[in-house]
Amino acid sequence: MHFLIRQPTLVPGRYTLTVSVGSHQNYLVDKIEKVISFDVHPMDIYGTGYLLVPEDGVVAMKCDVSVEQYT
Repeated sequence: MHFLIRQPTLVPGRYTLTVSVGSHQNYLVDKIEKVISFDVHPMDIYGTGYLLVPEDGVVAMKCDVSVEQYT
């Protein structure tokens, strides 16, 4: 299965980014909390006039999915 995210869109709100480097939570090399904060403002992502709200989740994704059978 292939899943390609073409355009992730965050719902409106304030976000804070934390960056960490390690191996799948088993081995943490470094972690920097609250590196940057940013605001996402409401916008029409579907071309219908609908604005995302927090009840829609955290992210709306425009994506392509293809399923292939492997033999």
